[in-house]
Parts: sequence; structure tokens; C-alpha cells
Amino acid sequence: MIPIEIIQLLDRQKGETHRTQPLEHIREKFGLLGLSEESPLAQFFSQHKVGGILSPRRGDTLLDMDSIVDATSFGREVYEIQEHYICLTSGEGEGFYLLDKRTGEVFDADVAQLDDLEAGKMKPRWSDFFDLIYWYLGGDHPS
Repeated sequence: MIPIEIIQLLDRQKGETHRTQPLEHIREKFGLLGLSEESPLAQFFSQHKVGGILSPRRGDTLLDMDSIVDATSFGREVYEIQEHYICLTSGEGEGFYLLDKRTGEVFDADVAQLDDLEAGKMKPRWSDFFDLIYWYLGGDHPS
């Protein structure tokens, strides 16, 4: 279930954040990424999209589902990012926000840090996808 604090922050957005595509299209993307429909990422993207979000945070822009699939394929092909990670950003700045499907944690990793990530030497920046979304929307708890 999407935390009420995130819903409240989404309601303050000027852009459209509610999903209008048929759920079948989105569910197909979850399948391509090996995600359960109960995962926080799937719960969020079943109801919302990030294309209309103007984040007060500087830095990487979160991708919507179609682009997440493409970025994940790119990250795996070009940087050999392992299958249990999902790329939530494009990697254009030679870094990614990566969701670990095994733990739900989200990492902020530059390309040069990917070996450390794979070796378990990095700590997650966010405890889960909802923590990332809350931060991205301007929430004030520490990240």
C-alpha cells in the first residue's frame, strides 16, 4: 500500500501523476523486470507515473515504467549490471539509482562504484522504493 505521505505529496504536484494507461501494459513491464505486483515499485506504478512530477531535488530524474525497462536493459548490456537490479534512472550521467529486487533497497551508484556494489561494499541510500519516492517528492526525512 502506498503510504499516505506519498499520496499527499503527489496531490500537490502540478503535473498529472495518475496512471492512465491500461494496467495490462504496466503489468507486462513488471513481468519483463521480474517484479511481483505486490512490490512497492509495482504498487506505485500501477496507480501513478513520474513523468508529471517536478521534483525539488537536483540530480537524476526518475524514469517511468517504459523507460525503466529500457534503462535496465541498457545497464545490463553496457555495464553488466546484475539481473537483481532495476535501473530507476537512465545512467546518462554515468550513474544509476538501482533497486535491488532481493532486498527492496535502493542504491545511488556511479559506474565506477558498480564493482563495490556487486561486492556488497555499498550501503543503500534509501531503505526501499517508497523511501526514494518520498525523498524525490520533497519529503523531509533523511535519505
